Amino acid sequence: LASVVTDIPANRQLVNDGEEGFAVPFGDVEAIAGAFRRLHGDAVLREAMGRVARDKIVRNYALGLVVSRYQ
Repeated sequence: LASVVTDIPANRQLVNDGEEGFAVPFGDVEAIAGAFRRLHGDAVLREAMGRVARDKIVRNYALGLVVSRYQ
């Protein structure tokens, strides 16, 4: 899924603004609403971002990869 996240360090490693979703300033209600409106109104963008997000998670955060990093 495409995501809307606040632009804090922990989220930046998961969501690059405009690639896997949108990163908006923390506490900026208008920016958050605007990002959701944009995704809601553009199915092609939403699906494209969702595919990029899934690919990133599978490549970098699959269960086996994460477990081996902790071991």
